[in-house]
Amino acid sequence: MKKNTVVQPVYSQVALDLAAKIAAGEYAEGMRLSGRSTLASHYGVSPETIRRAVYLLKDMDVLEITKGSGIVIRSAENAARYAKQRGSSETLESIRQDIFSTLLQQQENAAHLADRVHHLMDLCDRFKSADPLTHFALEIEEGMQHIGRTSADLMFWHNTGATITAIKRGGKLLLSPGPYAEFEKGDILYFVGDESAYTRVVQLFRPEKDADPHERSLPCNV
Repeated sequence: MKKNTVVQPVYSQVALDLAAKIAAGEYAEGMRLSGRSTLASHYGVSPETIRRAVYLLKDMDVLEITKGSGIVIRSAENAARYAKQRGSSETLESIRQDIFSTLLQQQENAAHLADRVHHLMDLCDRFKSADPLTHFALEIEEGMQHIGRTSADLMFWHNTGATITAIKRGGKLLLSPGPYAEFEKGDILYFVGDESAYTRVVQLFRPEKDADPHERSLPCNV
């Protein structure tokens, strides 16, 4: 976002420059300044702008304007005071504007972040609706039932409601292994199903010693 820029009136800028030069000793007290036309040419502004700048410094007791003498330097001390006060005022205003711009930027960023979070939540909800199945993994450990048998032997889907999507074996991944791939010790089965599918698969492969004697012999399709 583009920051707001504080722009002082041109006559105010001219007055500040004149005061700074007087305070720095470029123009001595009692010295007569050039006429408005000359100053206007020097600063590249209109005589009216110089008039307003000069009368501003007159009000600050920096300059004295008389009909006979024209524009005369009255006080370098007042010029220094004006330049310091004006410079501090501009600095404070720039800080205020910077804080204001930063707060606006933070509000815009917060609104954008909230919009992105809502969009992400919406996409997640859509994904859940489109894919109601949960992905699981189970390692076949020594002592588990049915090592050496296939999903066809175990009527895997019929007994668990889950579908095997891959088998990881010895660092290799067998995708869509089909119903006749044998289960081996150390295999990691990847499967999808509803929320209770994992429990049913664990029950299917649980160790022989933990199995119900009436459940050890599952139907075989060979």
